[in-house]
Amino acid sequence: MSKTTNINFMHFNEMNDTLILGFTNGDIRLSTMEFPKNFLSIKQHDGYGGRISSAKMSHDERFLVSAGSDGLILIHLIDKFMI
Repeated sequence: MSKTTNINFMHFNEMNDTLILGFTNGDIRLSTMEFPKNFLSIKQHDGYGGRISSAKMSHDERFLVSAGSDGLILIHLIDKFMI
């Protein structure tokens, strides 16, 4: 990740144990409060016009839905144990 990338979106999941960060380059980062230095990075949105404007986990925390400024809404299958 570039040093010039800024956080554009920040949200906690419903359980308040996972932080979801969306960056201006289109990256999404998930990290748990138990191990904050460990994270799962998702790169699906366009790095030019795809800054993350919103992201939310499903109730069962198996999916992450993200929206970017590139107009895409993506559904990601996630495994929190991979963080």
